[in-house]
Amino acid sequence: MEDDELLNGKKIDITDSETEGHESDPQDAPVQPSSRRRPAYLTALWGAAVNEVVLWAESIHSYISSKPYVPDDRHDRVKHEKIKDYPAGYPQLAALLNSDPDYPIYRRFGTLRSRVLLHRQYELAKLESKLSELDQKDAIDSKYRLTSIRRDQADGDQSERTDLVNEIDQKLKNYDDLIFRERRSQQLPKASNRNFWNVFHYIWNEKSIVLSEMQFFEQRDDFILLSQEPPSPFHEWVSTMVLRYGGRRFQSLLATKQQLESTDNEYIHLWSRSKIAVLVQMISTVVFTILLMIPVGLLSKSTMPLQAKLGIIFGSIIAFPIFAYIFSRPPPHHLCAMTATYAAVLVVFLSNFSNVSITNSQP
Repeated sequence: MEDDELLNGKKIDITDSETEGHESDPQDAPVQPSSRRRPAYLTALWGAAVNEVVLWAESIHSYISSKPYVPDDRHDRVKHEKIKDYPAGYPQLAALLNSDPDYPIYRRFGTLRSRVLLHRQYELAKLESKLSELDQKDAIDSKYRLTSIRRDQADGDQSERTDLVNEIDQKLKNYDDLIFRERRSQQLPKASNRNFWNVFHYIWNEKSIVLSEMQFFEQRDDFILLSQEPPSPFHEWVSTMVLRYGGRRFQSLLATKQQLESTDNEYIHLWSRSKIAVLVQMISTVVFTILLMIPVGLLSKSTMPLQAKLGIIFGSIIAFPIFAYIFSRPPPHHLCAMTATYAAVLVVFLSNFSNVSITNSQP
């Protein structure tokens, strides 16, 4: 034990003397490896992952080898609906209305719905008056019928209130059903002029319906669109312009293969909504870039007076929400946030350019 202590003390003394006597030479230091050794758990995880990938590849290879590919006609059996495959008349018109989200327009018959509701409302009003008269009569002759439903029902044929309440209940069920159906129908978007005239021109040109059965087209404002309406007014405008001036020239670019093969009719133009949306997005990006770069370019002019720069910012802030609504129709709170961000960007640019001009003007 004593030898160990002396030996330890000797080592400590030697170390202290070495550190105090001279500085360590970098050349005498042992060469350190360039990278640390990977921890054991990482090596284990890496090995397990490699084994799983190998087993997965082997299983796929064995599955493919055991079941070689044999060509069949499964893909040929899948068909896409084509308008031209249906007979002319109502069958082809039904196929047209189902072919594109812009075509399923139908009459809402809003006036008839209101007429039915008015009749059911009148019937309920009469029953309500009848029940009130019965209550007034019993309030004088038989007050116990108004204070106890059990005693009122125990009179049997002498009480009309139970049958009257049951009749009112059935009328209210029908009335409520009409109310909710009317509410749901009013939530559907109205058919735009483009939606309406697309279908009307097709029916008129193709004579798919006899004139005596086209009376439902006489009420233009009563048509609704079953599909989702366009996301913005600009989207609707682009779709109208493409339909009016594009014709067959742009249909190959803005329609899918299935839409092109669906019909050969020159009066039917099918467009891909996703491609129209991409076109609208590209135009919107260009317009909003211009809305940002024009004010920034004008604000960068150091010779322009401050009042003119403030006028540019004010006009740009007024124009931005208008264009934002036309191009994207955002919710009101989103529109406010977008306008505030746009105004903040312009103000930051104005302050930066003003500081630069002041610095340059100093001697």
